[in-house]
Amino acid sequence: MTDIWEQIENDDTDQPLQIAVDPDDTAIFLSREVWQNHILLRHPEMVDFKDLIVAAITSPDKREYDVRTPNVIRCYKNVPPERQITASHLKVRVVVKYTQPPEREYERTGLISSAYLVRWKVE
Repeated sequence: MTDIWEQIENDDTDQPLQIAVDPDDTAIFLSREVWQNHILLRHPEMVDFKDLIVAAITSPDKREYDVRTPNVIRCYKNVPPERQITASHLKVRVVVKYTQPPEREYERTGLISSAYLVRWKVE
């Protein structure tokens, strides 16, 4: 069996693949197009943080609900000290948009729209 990241890289169906399940037991998907043409194109450093992308979804250190867009949740995972790439404290932020698509029989589903590093004020 291949790793999910290898499956995403090699997918030619344009269909999002399930990458994780969030704390609300919602399946979260990522498409090759979003991974390659949005995330890696704008944030190439994320190739080294794939594990933290999944961890931000499955066991986030923090979740923020967007009051302006109620179907969006921002999930955060602390970057461990040994993996920090700047003097600032960094977190991985994963933006998930929730929908109820007919192809999933209107079951609540999350689609990753972005993932990137953010500087964080140490509390």
